[in-house]
Formats: sequence, structure tokens, C-alpha cells
Amino acid sequence: MGICAKGYIGNILGKMMNPSSIAFAGTLGEAEFFRIRHAFLPVWLRWYFSVPVLLIFFIQISSGWGQVLLEPQLVVPDVLYFLLVFAGVFPIVRFGRRRSLREFLRTHGPVRGQITADGLEWRTEATVASLPWSKLIGHRISRDVVLLYYAPRCAFFLPRSFFAGEQEWGLVRQLVRDNSHPI
Repeated sequence: MGICAKGYIGNILGKMMNPSSIAFAGTLGEAEFFRIRHAFLPVWLRWYFSVPVLLIFFIQISSGWGQVLLEPQLVVPDVLYFLLVFAGVFPIVRFGRRRSLREFLRTHGPVRGQITADGLEWRTEATVASLPWSKLIGHRISRDVVLLYYAPRCAFFLPRSFFAGEQEWGLVRQLVRDNSHPI
């Protein structure tokens, strides 16, 4: 676990002509892939929201809150059952995440492209896309990844590791902010 992608700028797409044209290239590592998938999830599907809600739901349908307040020991079987279900689902989710990473890398491989004042150019083994800023519906920027949305639930991802250093990363973030609106 914890394979870091090695990103680089240079002659992969030609030399960088000016700060408004920034080349990127790299291969996603496991940690980056999971971070990007997490950024795509709506809040209600994230574990820190869904786990407490499901626990409350289990308690409500089995004993009801009135009964739990009078006899708290009644909630113990519900909590144990919930933990058993959670323990059974957890390995399945981990397997699915790793499988989707393998499938992504098998079908797409390394990513490369450039961001210019005109838009985004994206290349993988399976896809070639060139989109002007006007075709992108928005962006989401975090500390280590930029998501450029071309549809409500579809986005191009630009992790920090795809760029040579902090200067290029800062320029990319600024270009995205200047040419797109946050989602």
C-alpha cells in the first residue's frame, strides 16, 4: 500500500512555453486513486455520515428510542449486530476498491496532457480529449487533487504528483480558479 505516483514535467509533451501552459504526466498510485474516488463521493455516502445514520436506524427499527432510554441494555444486541454487519461489509468494500484500481490501470494506464489558457488536453492509452474551459461545468480543488467536471458526476483528475513541483501545482490551481467555477 502507499505506492506514490511519480509525476514529471519536461519533454513529455514538448517544453513548457509559458506559465499558462502546464504539462502533466503520471500514473496513479493506490492512495491517490482512493483519494480521488473519495472526493467524488457525495457526503451522504461517506462512512463518517452513513455509519452513524445506519446505527441510529438499526436502533430505531428494533427497539425504538423510548424503550432504549428506559432500558439501555436493549440496544446491546442491535449494536453488536450492526458491528457484525459492518465487519462483514468492510472487506468486500476494500476488495472492490482494489479491483477498480486494477481495472482503471489496466484500461487507462499512465495519464498525460496539458492545461492551457484555452482548456485541458487529456491523454491515456484509452482516451484522448481536448476540452475548452467553456465545456467544463466546474471544478473542485483540495490540497492534493483538482477535479475538473465535464458532467455532473464525471471529472478529469489532476493529482499534485502529476506536476514537477509546488510552483506548477500553484499555477494549475490558479488557472483552474480563473477559468472555471467551483462545484
